[in-house]
Amino acid sequence: MCKLIGEQNPAKAQEFLCTFVKSEQNQYSYTNCYVAFEEDVIIGSILVYDGERLQELRKQVLDHIHANFDPEVDVEDETQAGEYYIASMAYRPCIKAKELVHNFFSLSFKKRLFPKAKP
Repeated sequence: MCKLIGEQNPAKAQEFLCTFVKSEQNQYSYTNCYVAFEEDVIIGSILVYDGERLQELRKQVLDHIHANFDPEVDVEDETQAGEYYIASMAYRPCIKAKELVHNFFSLSFKKRLFPKAKP
């Protein structure tokens, strides 16, 4: 995040990211974050969004960067229509990553979190 906004201070990058996590309609939004629990304990989280929506979700972020940090920054597309992009994933060390990802996506498809996706 520091590189994206041209900041050396990690606290400023964290503040930047928290702004977008708390809001909706952007690629870092809490609305794109899914959390797995086991007996009321968080065991993992995943931030994922529909690649078809990349430009729409990125607009708010880039507008903020252009207005407040670097008016010239340009970002390469990391995904496209027909894909779901995993922006980040975190899990407890005792959990197998492969199992967690499988469980996230199985649940997501079953609950129709991604209505266009095929199981």
